[in-house]
Amino acid sequence: MLCSEKRGYAWNMQLFLDHAGVVGGPESSLSEQWRRLGFSVTNPHELLGSAEQGHAALGQTSCHAVLGQGYIELSRVYSLDPAHHLSSYLRRGAGLHILALGTQDIDAARREFANAGVPCSAIAWASRNISYGERHGMARFQWFMVSPDAAPEGLLCVVRNHTAELVYQPQVMTHPNSAVALRGMVIACHDVSKAALRYQGLLGVAPQSLGEDQCLILQGGQILLREISVCAELHGTDAQAAQDRYAALLVAVRDMSQTRAWLQSQHVPFTTHGDALQLSAAQGGGAALVFVPQ
Repeated sequence: MLCSEKRGYAWNMQLFLDHAGVVGGPESSLSEQWRRLGFSVTNPHELLGSAEQGHAALGQTSCHAVLGQGYIELSRVYSLDPAHHLSSYLRRGAGLHILALGTQDIDAARREFANAGVPCSAIAWASRNISYGERHGMARFQWFMVSPDAAPEGLLCVVRNHTAELVYQPQVMTHPNSAVALRGMVIACHDVSKAALRYQGLLGVAPQSLGEDQCLILQGGQILLREISVCAELHGTDAQAAQDRYAALLVAVRDMSQTRAWLQSQHVPFTTHGDALQLSAAQGGGAALVFVPQ
């Protein structure tokens, strides 16, 4: 399931897997769904713009499953603005719509994308209130997104987290399902080879073959490009989808027997595929889950 060999092609900088996001509409109950899956989910807060804009609400509330490495964002979008950064993806309905790559130098990352000819938004600030754990305050981020025309599968963005000490607190990082890390994402593709070449241009990483999949390795995680009918069979996604899309999350767990026991206790259906436990997209609010050993 996980690929491990890295090849030499790269940009002048290495991006890492920061977080992924599941998005629903105004009536979304994602937090309840994901607690049933064994994640300790934080309380929701408004996503805000920059202080220069008066911390204006962005029409989106988010809560989080914070892991030892990376986190999963669960968002409810109530904005009806067609210019909202998630509007073009939400037309498909609720699901896995966000892939956020991390950097320690947001300006250099933006230049790297520009030099590669990738159309992106300007760098912006965002913030959200942190009221969990022992440290409270305003978490602050800089970010930019790739144009939906260049990344139609879902929102692809790059973020610089300026307050990691607020986001990652041990009080919210222990999960009943023993999850410890976000390990990657599966993207459903009509043409895997074509998508792999495009993602090489988007991420500055050369793809490698992993069976019938193509794999791009980032620091701390990987992106698997998988044929759309295979995604339908393995992950319960739509085999007739008109567009390629983000399909599943790979989550590492400390103790697979604990993961299995929790899912059984909550009557959550799953299948076993090799050493992984797989949950269909219906269980995760449109996002399939693959639990893999740490």
